Amino acid sequence: MITRAQKGISKSKQFPNYVSHLSVKHSISPSNRSLLTTVVEPKTFKSAIKDHKWQVSMKDEYTSFRNNGTWVYMAPAPHMNTLGPKWVYKVKKKADGTIDRFKSRLVAKVYDQQDGIDCNETFSHVVKCTTVRVVLCMALTYNWHVRQLH
Repeated sequence: MITRAQKGISKSKQFPNYVSHLSVKHSISPSNRSLLTTVVEPKTFKSAIKDHKWQVSMKDEYTSFRNNGTWVYMAPAPHMNTLGPKWVYKVKKKADGTIDRFKSRLVAKVYDQQDGIDCNETFSHVVKCTTVRVVLCMALTYNWHVRQLH
């Protein structure tokens, strides 16, 4: 199997400019154009809490955690270093560039951990679909046996 990199074929990533693309194909009024350009993902909780859309998004995330029993409150032991939470905000868009939804995620500040004190190793159990496809393709090519672990 020969990859594009081996052949020297590369394609630079194209970032769509929805405003200019839409303004050429359609006549967008100045009020609609401002809607497309003024949606900004907040960087801090202080700026997000001022906007009703982000308030609703954060409430949905928190409610989801509570309903799913994602965590249980425990008092930390004296020798434990606790990690604080951080909100991360993302505007999800449809293929045509219109806004699909406002997504808020509550994550731990893992960058506050000290290796060897708070943790010994990290592990992410997320696998990309591309990786699965490559492994299955290799298994088929080399006649490997594939088993699923539980």
